[in-house]
Amino acid sequence: MNNVKQLLQFFTKNSSRVFYGLEPEFFQQKFSKIIDDVISKCHGSLKIWPTLVEICYFYKDKKDLPQIRVNNKKLKPKNGTKLGVIHS
Repeated sequence: MNNVKQLLQFFTKNSSRVFYGLEPEFFQQKFSKIIDDVISKCHGSLKIWPTLVEICYFYKDKKDLPQIRVNNKKLKPKNGTKLGVIHS
């Protein structure tokens, strides 16, 4: 129980350092702008999505949609280890 109390005190101390001198109005204004930007980008993407689906739907009836096979080079393992294998 004492350990939890110490952790909470440590968290409080660090939080006060992080937010020292923070003006709530400034934070709210900047945070609101970030959220508005993200929402407008999502809204713009949702507006264009039906058009893209319609283009693909009608285009596929005329001929196949373009397909490109990507021929990426395979990476060689470094230091004699296999790729994708995690050693602990």
